[in-house]
Amino acid sequence: VENILRDSGIEGRLQLGELDKEETAKFRNTADIFLYGQTTDAGSQSVLEYAFMGARVVMREDLYSNYKLFKETGYELGLYETYDGINTVVENFLKQHVEPGHLENLKAWIYANKTWYGIKTKWSKII
Repeated sequence: VENILRDSGIEGRLQLGELDKEETAKFRNTADIFLYGQTTDAGSQSVLEYAFMGARVVMREDLYSNYKLFKETGYELGLYETYDGINTVVENFLKQHVEPGHLENLKAWIYANKTWYGIKTKWSKII
C-alpha cells in the first residue's frame, strides 16, 4: 500500500499500530476517503465515525446490507466487488465534486440512533 501511494503521488498514511482517542479523532477528521477493506462485517462503528467526520467510504459491495442507513440517508458509498475494483472507485471519488451539506441527513441519523443524546429518552423509559 505504501508503494502504491508513493508511486501514485497521492499523499497518504498507513497506520499499523493503535492510536489513542485524541489521535483517532484527529485522524478521522482529516481523512478524505476511508477504505474499509474488511471481508466480513456486522456493522462497524468505525465506518459510521469516518462517514460522520466527512470521509467518503469505500467498502465491499457485499457488506453494504449491514449499513442500510447509507441508503436511507442518501449517502453515496464507493462499492467494489473485489480488491481489484478499489482503484476505480477511489479514482471516481477523487474526480467528483461533493456539494457542501451532503452529510446532513447522515449526521442527523447517526446522532439520533447512535449517540447517547439521541437515544437517552428510549433508555430512560426502560430505567
